[in-house]
Amino acid sequence: MVDGETVMRLPNALLALDLAVHPVQNWPAVAAVDIPVVNRDHARVFVRAYEPRGGGWGDSQTVDTEGSHPGERFRSVALGVTGDGTLHAVWGVTDFPELAMFASESHDRGKHWSSPTRLGGGLFGVLDMATTLDNQVFVLAMQRDPELAPVIFRRGADGRWGEREVLPLEHVWYASGGALVVAGDGLPGVEPHLVAMLTGDEAEAGTVYVLRRPLSGGVWSVGSRSLSGAEVGVLPGAVRGLAYTWRQGQTAAPAVSFTFTMRDTASVLALTSLDGGVTWGSVEPVARSGQASVGASGTYIQSAAPAYDPVAQSLIAVWTCCKDGLWGNAESTHYASWRPISSPAWAPELRPETFWQRVPLVTGSSAAGLTAVEQAANSRVAWMAWVEDGQAVRVRTLPLDRMLPGAAYPTITPTATPLRTQPTTGRP
Repeated sequence: MVDGETVMRLPNALLALDLAVHPVQNWPAVAAVDIPVVNRDHARVFVRAYEPRGGGWGDSQTVDTEGSHPGERFRSVALGVTGDGTLHAVWGVTDFPELAMFASESHDRGKHWSSPTRLGGGLFGVLDMATTLDNQVFVLAMQRDPELAPVIFRRGADGRWGEREVLPLEHVWYASGGALVVAGDGLPGVEPHLVAMLTGDEAEAGTVYVLRRPLSGGVWSVGSRSLSGAEVGVLPGAVRGLAYTWRQGQTAAPAVSFTFTMRDTASVLALTSLDGGVTWGSVEPVARSGQASVGASGTYIQSAAPAYDPVAQSLIAVWTCCKDGLWGNAESTHYASWRPISSPAWAPELRPETFWQRVPLVTGSSAAGLTAVEQAANSRVAWMAWVEDGQAVRVRTLPLDRMLPGAAYPTITPTATPLRTQPTTGRP
């Protein structure tokens, strides 16, 4: 277990963060974008990976070499690990008018990185990355030109990047949030699918969209869910997704959960599919403060991320509260909510009148900003990375069984052990 290590401390504001783990071995890597806000220096993209054999972290490396630095306005980064252990980083975008996005990879846990590969121009930035056990990489990005639309870039197992694929979704804007996962990867008898969630534009501010297609290619199916109550008309953001396997009796099935925040109303919401994205439940309230995030006295929830305990078959949402920790020097720490996979009701029940009863999750954070959580398939230990006080990246493990009550786990029914009798020898 790892308790709250500072793995990066950089001189400028860290306004982009991502975390990835190996899909089986569960070792992590973290990426952050260091953004000068006072001088005219370039933004830089740093990546650092954990070495489980040595029990420590390798050196931080910059990957935005050869003039591929993010520009002055749109800065983003996404990180992934394929089944063969290759680290993949995608970042962007360069200054207008090029607005180019780049990719690089490392085959030695981040010690050395390939020269940047230009994926394309006319982009606002990268939203998320999903990887597979057979070494494919899928990148979700937002396109500016020739039309505003979400797009997918794919790197095949042969190492070659293909042309961008435009998703059939119109109601997005440059600030739409999104997440991408692969549902059913490695699950016997199940065809894996790409599943994405994106938030709507200002005309569809109370709507989130879910998209799905086979991993091998094909037509995208598009669905939507409308928000209700105080969230109607408010733009959601900070979307993060998780693909996992759950069991219904002896049958294993792919599942997907997304969490996202409503910054203007300081709320955390979730959306789950128990069949790999074919059907979806309603948008679930995880935590609702009922308070506006504006002003010094307002409540601010910046980040939320999902995890899953396969033994308890329970979802967990980790979220930050209650000041804006993006720039540091703000009182903000982590909290957690949970629900069994069989019930849409999250605990503790945090609505406006009970929000004050929230209990902090002991992570070592006091000025938490951007936060990410990742775990290998069905691992009971997740990794969490967050920006602390605006300029440091901290990483720790989250033993999921310590975040759930004992009643969440199945009860073992004791059974009597038959007594073994000793054979008689005929002696008195």
